[in-house]
Amino acid sequence: MRIAYVSADTGVPIFGRKGCSIHAQEVLRAMKKCAADIDLFALRLDGPPPAGLETVTVHDLPSLPKGDRAAREQAALAANDELRSALEEAAREAPFDLIYERYSLWSFAAMEFARHLGIPGFLDGNAPLIEEQAEYREQVDRATA
Repeated sequence: MRIAYVSADTGVPIFGRKGCSIHAQEVLRAMKKCAADIDLFALRLDGPPPAGLETVTVHDLPSLPKGDRAAREQAALAANDELRSALEEAAREAPFDLIYERYSLWSFAAMEFARHLGIPGFLDGNAPLIEEQAEYREQVDRATA
């Protein structure tokens, strides 16, 4: 089974030590235990793969600009085109059987890609990100989140 794991959230360092990082690593390990070949599409890694995840194929997503929130939100929306292109390119080698995406604000290309191909897409939405963004950071355009 070939799985695309997608994380376009700047606050989630996939190979980091935060709670969200450990969650992502454990999901990846569980997939590996099922003999899955995994392509990881991530905006933020924060280091090399930890033990047990060395064979995950990593595709770096472009980072977002710092500073102006409106420009950052627009860049995050525009990054969907780059994510879709990266998924399409990787799928040319061999098709994906599943697209797994860790929910992040402004990212939708992975689920659209799964729907377009008619393959299962799983969106892991384990936090109220819109409310957290509005309360703890700044959200310019809530309608696009």
